[in-house]
Amino acid sequence: AEGKGPATQIASATETPPPSTQQTQSPTDNVIPAGGRLISLSENAKRFALPSDIHSPTTIKLDLQDNNNSSHYEFILPTTNKQGQLLTLTRVDRNVATLNQRRRLNGQKDVTPTHIPISRSYDGGNWQRTPGRYISETKIVCGYAVTDGKYNTAGEYLCQLSVPRLELGQVGYYLTYFDAGVVSPESRAARFLHRITWGPKLSEIEELGKQVKEKGDLALTLYLKEQTEMEPTSHRQYFRRRLNARSVESYQYGITGPKACEMNARFRRFAFTHKDVELSTGAYGHVAGNTGLPM
Repeated sequence: AEGKGPATQIASATETPPPSTQQTQSPTDNVIPAGGRLISLSENAKRFALPSDIHSPTTIKLDLQDNNNSSHYEFILPTTNKQGQLLTLTRVDRNVATLNQRRRLNGQKDVTPTHIPISRSYDGGNWQRTPGRYISETKIVCGYAVTDGKYNTAGEYLCQLSVPRLELGQVGYYLTYFDAGVVSPESRAARFLHRITWGPKLSEIEELGKQVKEKGDLALTLYLKEQTEMEPTSHRQYFRRRLNARSVESYQYGITGPKACEMNARFRRFAFTHKDVELSTGAYGHVAGNTGLPM
């Protein structure tokens, strides 16, 4: 099925120029925190940057080049740097230009290219793979560059992506930028609670929103810590205590019990049990007997 891609402006990719050769920068110029992950970037990995006049949303088609006839493209992309930002990498396989020309001749509507999700970065986080057709062929590594490269300096924190190359007739890879603007503490609390609970109450959102306003991300961490330290409850136990299931046991009859709608009440799907029928027909099926023996 054809899906709609982002209704956005298509712009040319901005390639980050190589570091100036007039400046010498050692790994110590970029401070690497203790325990920081060190990575070695590919010499052929091109680096892309967002245009300076970007607005939300904007889509950029990446100008990727085949690296020595490799089966994958390797390149470096910028990550988001604040709450409320989202960067998505998508791939368009089907070129619908020719198809749309035929559809117009027949008076039909145009088909929108299908954007297949590849990866994303949001709220200042690293790039991460997105479930989809190409997830098993996509590789991402993020960390501090060990050495200087053609498009980077040592000590920079970067993310390198490796994605399957395009075949003949396929369209390309697209980088789409979204910015929700300033995200209120209440909105952050609501998004957080919707992801980790069965559904928050308004009072819970407001309370956590106050904590986020005062403590920032620490409030979310403390909330998780508090939840993990609580005594666990059993959903199964809760359900069974309040369940009013219908009783299907035919051997329980003539037993007084709770009234309808009272706790532990049970309802049957029948008015007479099998034994009621046996008692009414008798042992020989002619007259009502008193033995209750099965026929």
